[in-house]
Amino acid sequence: MLRLIAVYVVAESAVLLAWTLVDPPIPKAIVTDISAQVTTFGCQQQSDVWWYVTMALKLAFLGFGTFLSIKNRNHAPVFNDSKSVGISTYVLFITMLIVGIIGIALLHYVVYVLFVKSLGI
Repeated sequence: MLRLIAVYVVAESAVLLAWTLVDPPIPKAIVTDISAQVTTFGCQQQSDVWWYVTMALKLAFLGFGTFLSIKNRNHAPVFNDSKSVGISTYVLFITMLIVGIIGIALLHYVVYVLFVKSLGI
């Protein structure tokens, strides 16, 4: 079990490191409220491909969790956690789906997007 967690951490770290090295973030000031003179600072990349790569990686691990819960359902009840793993995988998938849809809908409102993405973490 710890090996699977280590594989996930290494894979996620490798993707994030490659993202930072290949497409470094560019600091950008965005005026969010002209009347109150509120400026939000954020980072922007030249390409959105890396965001899709990280989401694909997370979906792959969700699929792997689903696979493990299906394989585990025929074991003795003492060792069978497929129901709890299945429920948590389902809840995580629904949360990612909702956060993704809201994030795309609010693409031009930087503060709201950051708030919604932080809810998805």
